[in-house]
Amino acid sequence: MVESALQDTKLCLRQSNISYKTVFADRVIVRSRSGDETFELGTPSDLVGALLLRPGENARILFAGGGPEAMSRLLVPAAGEYFGKECPGS
Repeated sequence: MVESALQDTKLCLRQSNISYKTVFADRVIVRSRSGDETFELGTPSDLVGALLLRPGENARILFAGGGPEAMSRLLVPAAGEYFGKECPGS
């Protein structure tokens, strides 16, 4: 389900300069020229989420409390809004 949500998001955004990664973590550190930014995600659990970020913008963390099925419904519209794209279901 999570991979399906990522694939649907890729189809919507259609941008080659966006990277997609599936990770299992309680913390994500994003390194850039301007420094490191740490996102504490809490204790590991079955919670599924996505980190949306782009240079010069505030990051958006999306948690799908309903598990992978909820991520399928939430990620495409959230990514479309964040990146300024019209996506089906947005």
